[in-house]
Amino acid sequence: MENSSDRPHPFAGRIEDFIRGNPAAAAKIQHIEVTGSDAWDLCVSVGWAGLGDMIIRRAAPEDLNALREFLMEGLSDHSRFLFAPYPYEDDLRAALEAVLSTSEERNILLYHAWLGDKIIGHFFLGRFGEAIPDLGIAIADHCHGIKRGTCS
Repeated sequence: MENSSDRPHPFAGRIEDFIRGNPAAAAKIQHIEVTGSDAWDLCVSVGWAGLGDMIIRRAAPEDLNALREFLMEGLSDHSRFLFAPYPYEDDLRAALEAVLSTSEERNILLYHAWLGDKIIGHFFLGRFGEAIPDLGIAIADHCHGIKRGTCS
């Protein structure tokens, strides 16, 4: 396997090396391609055993409807209770428009994991550079326990 210094963008190479170096991930990876020169440009295309081909990329404003569907249909009430950065009851659309806009302005790192045309993961890191950053990770309920290689 080539190392990260042999690739056009060392950042992408370091991310790929990190993923491949994780024994749990390495056992599930069928293929992987990592591109991007920095965190704002990162895209991971990976074939995951038991799941299929997945794309992880930075969120974009056009993700709005898919993100809303993920939050309201991909997460159970219990998962929404545990992952509560958004007002699920009131004005969810406006909150999502605002966070997607903030991501475009590079004030928050916001990624989505896609399986086909559905978001199955939503991740963010904000307030980086501060003593306590904001971190959020939500995985579609039907993908919990994916380490077993199943998504039912």
